[in-house]
Amino acid sequence: AGQHRSAPLQRLSLCLQPVLTNLLAPSPCLLVLLQPVEVTALAWNPASLQLGLGTAKGTGMLIELATRAATPLQLARSTKAITCMAWSALAAPGGLLALGCKGGALVLCRAADGCVVKSRQKKATISQLQFRDPDTSAAAAGGGGLLAATAANPALLAATVGRRAVAVWQLPQALGSEGGGASGAFELAFREAYGNLE
Repeated sequence: AGQHRSAPLQRLSLCLQPVLTNLLAPSPCLLVLLQPVEVTALAWNPASLQLGLGTAKGTGMLIELATRAATPLQLARSTKAITCMAWSALAAPGGLLALGCKGGALVLCRAADGCVVKSRQKKATISQLQFRDPDTSAAAAGGGGLLAATAANPALLAATVGRRAVAVWQLPQALGSEGGGASGAFELAFREAYGNLE
């Protein structure tokens, strides 16, 4: 099973040179090589030439265009299809990648090595993710560095859950503790009359 999953990574890595030559040009080779695995989510790291990919099989990878290296995300075998991704440039050194999955799993992975930092389980599929990074100019003025966040300048992660609710976590409080707890997290639910969140 491990060899079957790694084959698309190897073939994709070999095909990245044309993409590096002209990032704006379409790459038919890249499209063909991705066919064996259905890619269901992708997102660029805002701080580097690193692309995150998620698949219908619940697997993922980080593609570093500068070196053509492909790093598999260290996801649990029980992970279902990845439905969405979002990057934070400031939540961890090198960046933090959030993945939303069918079945309600929320997974945070480090950009440096693809390891899972934290996971949370919601009751329905997560279909959208969005980070709000703290204002770096405000952090620098306070002497706290890039990761500084205050009540007036928080780091946040929002997710659409089941198309009827939006969950918001304040980082690192809500996702940093084992117990999860209510501190730093809240959920907004919408009545059926308002329709679905697309």
